[in-house]
Amino acid sequence: MRAQIITLTLNPAVDMAATAAAVRPTHKIRTFDERLDPGGGGINVARVVHALGGDALALIMTGDVTGHLVEELLDEAAVRWHALHIRGRTRISLNVHDRQSGLEYRFVPEGPNVEADEWHGILNVLRDVEAEWIVASGSLPRGVPADFYAQAAAIAAERGQRFVLDTSGAALRAAVGHGLELLKVSLGELEFLISRELADPRSQEEAVTSLIRSGAVRMIAVSLGRDGAILGTGDGIHRLPAVSVQERSAVGAGDSFLAGLVLGLARGMSHRDALAFGVAAGAAAVVTYGTAQVRPGDLEVFYREARGEPETADHPPSPLVAPHRSENVPEDIIKTAHQVADRLRQRGHARLAAHLRGVLLERRAAAVLLTAVREACQTVVAAVEAIDPVSATMVEELRLEVDMRIKEPRGREVKYN
Repeated sequence: MRAQIITLTLNPAVDMAATAAAVRPTHKIRTFDERLDPGGGGINVARVVHALGGDALALIMTGDVTGHLVEELLDEAAVRWHALHIRGRTRISLNVHDRQSGLEYRFVPEGPNVEADEWHGILNVLRDVEAEWIVASGSLPRGVPADFYAQAAAIAAERGQRFVLDTSGAALRAAVGHGLELLKVSLGELEFLISRELADPRSQEEAVTSLIRSGAVRMIAVSLGRDGAILGTGDGIHRLPAVSVQERSAVGAGDSFLAGLVLGLARGMSHRDALAFGVAAGAAAVVTYGTAQVRPGDLEVFYREARGEPETADHPPSPLVAPHRSENVPEDIIKTAHQVADRLRQRGHARLAAHLRGVLLERRAAAVLLTAVREACQTVVAAVEAIDPVSATMVEELRLEVDMRIKEPRGREVKYN
């Protein structure tokens, strides 16, 4: 079992997301726009790393029919995985967006009970995996001791692997000081670790510096939500503001931030640029519905903004993302869509251009990709038709061309997978 980045998820979930007109007590709430995603901290990290062109494998514990569904959903996302099957049943989480209030409701079960032989089995697997980075993210299920991550980190340290942890509570406290390369925490979790409130940037940075100098961990990343993020290393503190975006769903945003940060470090980015990559990945997650959904085109724009270098017509996006190429894609449509995205960017619509470009970079079957391009065109037209009729007409022409390709008679159409 080999990958550059292996993620560990002991308590995965089938994540169901849906929208409701309004959430009211005692009423039967009708939902729409339902989607299922494989969820759990490590799984989310692996999915985002994969979406950004990285080499990831998800090591998971799954049980019963819901566990098999997690595996199927990972297959659909083209994310490599290795599962140890347990006797309990993998949990199902529910996230509902209330359209009337704009609020998001998240229901997260505690998950199955894991027996000693099952969690020992995961430790045995870790003794054999080949990876540069091991990323453990998420809660520990019932039955797993609080020092499990400390044991896993010690195994990784013995094998010369970099161990990254994102967890909370007793498991977080138990793991500190056991060979962690990178610890990712929220502000609340950092305050929990040092047992005091950190009300201002100076106290936050002093706490991070103190933990690093004590030898408890080599690097600490602190996600601060709308206030951005901190990365502390032996060389000092880096702090970046958040990217200003319209939030649609926060599910998996922290995992997306961690995925971008670790992937940036694995690719040899400077600490500051890796932090910017993480901030951009977190922002890209919150502008979409579902769990840890990151569009590569969004990330390229947000990365420049995180570094203080907004994309302009004279500053085209860099090849940050190494896309996984879709098969049997109609190249003429893809070429035209890229040209349209370039022209949108030149006309001052950088984020909309990134949205369209991000769809083109995602790995999908050709027929699904065409449908996604059509939907992206509709989104762009709706956004610009009142302020830029020229751009709206250009994108509408692309949508019509895609429509014609989708509706071509069976005898003449390209055979899509």
